[in-house]
Amino acid sequence: MKKLANYFVLFLIGVSFLISITACGEKEKNQNDRAVGNWTQFKNRAYILLITNPKGEWNSSVRIADVTEKIVKSKGHAKGTWYIENGQMIFTVFESEIEEIWEKNATTFFDIVELTDTIMQLKNESGRIIVWKKNKS
Repeated sequence: MKKLANYFVLFLIGVSFLISITACGEKEKNQNDRAVGNWTQFKNRAYILLITNPKGEWNSSVRIADVTEKIVKSKGHAKGTWYIENGQMIFTVFESEIEEIWEKNATTFFDIVELTDTIMQLKNESGRIIVWKKNKS
């Protein structure tokens, strides 16, 4: 009987240990994790798309919509690298066909105003806040 009680106590300790491990299962996302994904900004009937990946690379394109918000043409694309440091998101542009948005060979610093799983608000060097909304993959 005493042996059975010991096994029962060991069983309870094991179950408690497993519960404590699974309770700590999901780690807190950092800013780099939150920044990765497909983002959209809508401005003047144009959708600006931004795709950031975990390797620190990004691609962007502009799609023009008609009055019904149906996308009718592509205006161009750009790509480069990105990283986050000291509360800033830094983009370097390697290629660009949309230089009014992404100037070729430029590095742009944005202050991170808000960065969640669904919204990214970045303040550019002139103080203007740019809002990106995350798309579902």
